[in-house]
Amino acid sequence: MAGQFYASDEWNQLAWSLSLAGWQVNGRKVVVRVLGHQKPPGVPEEHLDFQGWQPQTRAVELLSETCDILYCPYPFKASMVEVAELSFPSKIPTYLAAGRPILFHGPKYANAARYLEERRAGFICRAMEADAVYDGLLHLVEDQDLYKCLAEGAQNAFHSDFTLERLSDAVRRFLGY
Repeated sequence: MAGQFYASDEWNQLAWSLSLAGWQVNGRKVVVRVLGHQKPPGVPEEHLDFQGWQPQTRAVELLSETCDILYCPYPFKASMVEVAELSFPSKIPTYLAAGRPILFHGPKYANAARYLEERRAGFICRAMEADAVYDGLLHLVEDQDLYKCLAEGAQNAFHSDFTLERLSDAVRRFLGY
């Protein structure tokens, strides 16, 4: 997980699901690696690798070299529908650059969920509950073909949409240059 914990209800469901599973997925010990300004709630120290804030280049290296699945929680709250529909989490381009599958835990109407589905770069967990997010993790761990497909999709999405050249071209088109 990189960034802020603004989707706290969703994060708590992930932590609860892992706690119920003994901090294992398919017999593998789970270590939550966090890049950001604060330690997450609900994660025992023996399952936490807190890296603190990292520059983007280092963040991409850490995520790509030491993480299997990148988690992106997004709010399900009715009061946050407009935010989910119209915004795009800044952590997603960093996650895509890392080339790992993204577990997006948020509503189906979220702009980011649609993007990740279209690019085949993430597994979308459309339910808030702990069992649903755990099932998403389990599915990514067990289905090696899906894992590979989503990892490749993440890299392809980064190169097609988020390199400096692509972003520069998009700004020029927007400005009419």
